Amino acid sequence: MTCEKWIFRLLVKEEMDRIDFIKWLKKNFPHSKLLKIVLEKLELLNKDPFNYAREKLGKDKYGNPMFSIRVTGDIRII
Repeated sequence: MTCEKWIFRLLVKEEMDRIDFIKWLKKNFPHSKLLKIVLEKLELLNKDPFNYAREKLGKDKYGNPMFSIRVTGDIRII
């Protein structure tokens, strides 16, 4: 099974597109090294979440598969 489109959801107050999300990342993660790591992990999840995700978390309430990938010791993308 392959998926043509992946949708990333974050726990933020409002919906945002890719450009707004990148601005949000730059604002909330001002250290360029951390920002680069977060963007690299998101790119890996975008390419092949089944291969790169550390944990397969089952499905959300809508039936979409959920994945988790570790960015740093304190940050995890779900």
